[in-house]
Amino acid sequence: MVGIIAAITIQGVAVPVYCGAFVGMTSPELFGSYWYATLAAVLAGLLFTVAHPVFHGVGGKLGTTAFVGVLMILLPTAGSFQSGTIPSQRVLFPVVGFAALSAISSFTVHTRSAADPVLASGLVGTVGGLLLPVFVDASGELLAAAVYSASFAGMTDPKRIPNEWWIGTTGIGVGLVVVYTTPFVGGSGGKLGTIAFGSCLGIHGILRTLNIFHLSRRGYQPPKEETT
Repeated sequence: MVGIIAAITIQGVAVPVYCGAFVGMTSPELFGSYWYATLAAVLAGLLFTVAHPVFHGVGGKLGTTAFVGVLMILLPTAGSFQSGTIPSQRVLFPVVGFAALSAISSFTVHTRSAADPVLASGLVGTVGGLLLPVFVDASGELLAAAVYSASFAGMTDPKRIPNEWWIGTTGIGVGLVVVYTTPFVGGSGGKLGTIAFGSCLGIHGILRTLNIFHLSRRGYQPPKEETT
């Protein structure tokens, strides 16, 4: 909801606002006061500024930025992350399916309409976050988390991942990682975005490798700046 409001009212700074919102998703069990959250947000903001030119257009970068800011505050303190168990296999396919659908939906909204990536992700994440925990069984919260995480993958620029088929594959990766990382760093803001970032980088790397291989078979050697 914070992302939606920012995208509609203050478009010029909606991206850093969305990054800060991920810091604010940290569990109050980890942040003992608003001072910790504020300091983590400041650190994430500084990192956002420094890393702005790097991996531009890759979905999940904002969440990763927030995750680093949160870790820089949490690791020196005595706070411990929430832990859990890997969910049963029966929820694996629903989580993966919802994640793929979420990634495709977010990507389609921001590439085929006037909505920007923040608004697209905010809309998809809000719908999933409000409806799935209410209308699905105990796995609804996990499904909502996967939907929100995959919506960050859907924020990817088409220059990085070109179409819905590949972004859907990215969403599948997001769903799998969400399930199997359930026991780790629970309650940390930015974790879901970091999962999306890793999945997007993986698919983007595969696409670039395939493209370079295809060009090399045709005898074309790209300049160094095209392969970095």
